[in-house]
Amino acid sequence: RVRSQVADFRAAVLGDSPSLTGVAESLYQTLFGAVRSEVRARPDWLLSLDGDLFQIPFAALRDKACPLNAA
Repeated sequence: RVRSQVADFRAAVLGDSPSLTGVAESLYQTLFGAVRSEVRARPDWLLSLDGDLFQIPFAALRDKACPLNAA
């Protein structure tokens, strides 16, 4: 599931797709949806990546619950 979402997200970013916001929000939810909101609100994170996660342009992810990240 994650591999497929990462591929869709990268394609949307690289192709400036109109579906980018939805794809970005979906992948964000998959990766970070279970993380408590007070943790997600922290400005700095340290991520330990492996495999397909190296392919994610994290700066383009969107959390629809956070107005600062709204597209």
